[in-house]
Amino acid sequence: MKNRHPALLAALMMLVSGASCASGDSSSKNLSSAAEPAVTTVSTTAAAPAGTSEKDTEKVTGKTTEKITDKAIEKVTEAPSDELPAMGTAYKELDCLDVEGIPDAIHSCGNIVALSCYTVGKDGQRSVKYYIIDAVNDKLLRTIDAENSREILLGTDAEGTLTAEIWKDWINETSDKQELVFYKPDGSRTAEEYTGDMMFLKYDPDQLYDLSKGIAKLGTGGSREIVFDSLEAEETQIFDASKNRAVVTYSAESFTEPTALMLADTSTGKEISELKAENVVGVYFAGDYAVVSCIPDYDTYEQYTSVYEIGTGKLVWTFCEKEDERGRYGFYSNSCYGLNYENLQSSEPLTYNFLRVSDGAAGTLSTDIQDVFQAESTSVTSADRLISAIAVGDPQKDGTRVRLIMIDPAQVTFDGEIEKCDPYEYKEKDNKCGEKFSDLRAKADKIEEKYGVRMLIGDEVLDLDNTHDPYQFVSAEGEDADERSYKNTERALNTIDEMLGKYPEDFFEQFRINGKAGLCIALAQDIVDKYNDTSFEAGGVTYNYGLWSIIVMRPDGIEPTGTMLHHEMFHAVEFIVEKKSGEINEDEWAALNPEGFSYSTNFEGYDEGDAASKYVYSADNDPYFYREYSKVTPMEDRATLIEGLFTDAYSDSDDYMTYIEDIQNKCPHLKAKLDYLAEWTKQLFGYVYWEKMTNVGI
Repeated sequence: MKNRHPALLAALMMLVSGASCASGDSSSKNLSSAAEPAVTTVSTTAAAPAGTSEKDTEKVTGKTTEKITDKAIEKVTEAPSDELPAMGTAYKELDCLDVEGIPDAIHSCGNIVALSCYTVGKDGQRSVKYYIIDAVNDKLLRTIDAENSREILLGTDAEGTLTAEIWKDWINETSDKQELVFYKPDGSRTAEEYTGDMMFLKYDPDQLYDLSKGIAKLGTGGSREIVFDSLEAEETQIFDASKNRAVVTYSAESFTEPTALMLADTSTGKEISELKAENVVGVYFAGDYAVVSCIPDYDTYEQYTSVYEIGTGKLVWTFCEKEDERGRYGFYSNSCYGLNYENLQSSEPLTYNFLRVSDGAAGTLSTDIQDVFQAESTSVTSADRLISAIAVGDPQKDGTRVRLIMIDPAQVTFDGEIEKCDPYEYKEKDNKCGEKFSDLRAKADKIEEKYGVRMLIGDEVLDLDNTHDPYQFVSAEGEDADERSYKNTERALNTIDEMLGKYPEDFFEQFRINGKAGLCIALAQDIVDKYNDTSFEAGGVTYNYGLWSIIVMRPDGIEPTGTMLHHEMFHAVEFIVEKKSGEINEDEWAALNPEGFSYSTNFEGYDEGDAASKYVYSADNDPYFYREYSKVTPMEDRATLIEGLFTDAYSDSDDYMTYIEDIQNKCPHLKAKLDYLAEWTKQLFGYVYWEKMTNVGI
């Protein structure tokens, strides 16, 4: 049996605080600025002169866009300033914004700050507005009424073009499309359907990136340009195009943790250094540093945060925060400071706690602003300042008003220091066989040396604890083990040795990823479902964990013909071909089945009922499937199809089966499936491995 093992990842929403942008120019190659589908209109409120309220400002509404005067909408036509006007104090309130609502996202590019705020009406309906602000000159440039209340602000460019996303409404199961939305300074709104995973979208000035697998630059019409990729790479945690740096989740060569964090140079495609972490909860860039937060032990819930040099990956320092300590720090791409808040949702004045990333110095900035309900901050990318959108008031009473606070961290007194600590010590699992299994371990060592695979026997299978749900693997040296456990393991090792010797010479090398890990075969006394009391007993299971392709089998189920081994081996083959060469086309595979057929997914009752043997090789003159179990899932169909070849080829009895001969001459549907798999697997291996092993051309 085969079961996909989902990568145990910390699937994080990317912190897309504004990255530095060199100019406000838009390229026609970029998704956010290209000629898009038909333009829809949007309610847009122009910048209000000083002293006027939102109600006094001119609006653009309806099905056609009214002419917008130069006075109505101000545009930033000059490149962002390299230097902000001096501040007399460490913080000041900006005059340009005092509006109803609660902030939920803030981003910047150069001088431009884009803010998303929401309000909830008496009818419970949520409304969203965007505000585009020139932070240098303290001016509100535009106000936009979001057309869809589920829009999420992704970012802005230097001219104030906003990019937002609309996720599918999974809760209400509506038929709404996922869309990318663009609001331009001329008042237009365009939308484009997006079919990928929006969790991994990252906005950089004038450009969207997909971080779900390596890094891909998104263009119009669904085009993708690969910026960074590796067979080891999974999703990218954070990316800064201006610095050519990314922190990428890599599949790991470990049974303790399936993934590792790698600092990578995206200009060369090379890895710089591994950033040690387990159970990651946050990855950030902060100026010239990468910051990684993790909670290695969920029992203590202590959060370790480590700071690394972005250029070299060198560890600078680490600190640990206990669960009951004050709010944890947030970090921003172009700021070398961390920030958290005190006295939110309190009548006490708002206090900012600062952390200087370079050396761990700590400072506090107390304001005279009371009754702050919520705060969202980002860096102002044209200078090392921070800007906070704060909601003041009580949303349950008179509502809240949103204001902007500009902060100059250089004027904060850093008279404290965070308590540093040693990095968390990560320990690899390393279970050993007992003395009784020492000679079997020697036999397993020889198999490893001959074939380039990893073998786990006896207590060594305990290394695989928590690598697979829902199964737990029981040691053949455990409490329930007896003399049969030893003999079954010995017999299984002999069969595995014999059968692996029949595979092509370079076959097992294909399971290695960039020369790492590969195929692991483990022999477990039992394979137990941890959650369900089920009558179905798994004789074997195949899955991926990190860089490993892992086959676990019960020794007492391994026949002299190696049927179970060959069955599970094809599952492993399918995994590695998918990873290296591309997934199988399930629609094309389904077309090889009887019309109207669908797989049962019934692992327990697959052989029950009158229809169980329909279309099955042993009972039907026109078969589509090797055995009843083949009809459970497409993957079991494929694995049993291959399994039958080896059962036939390696049986001691000449008349045991005529499966291979029948496929060639009597079973066109089975042959069509084998031909399809031959072409699909050959794209990786360069040959059809079962033809070499059975010495029969199919």
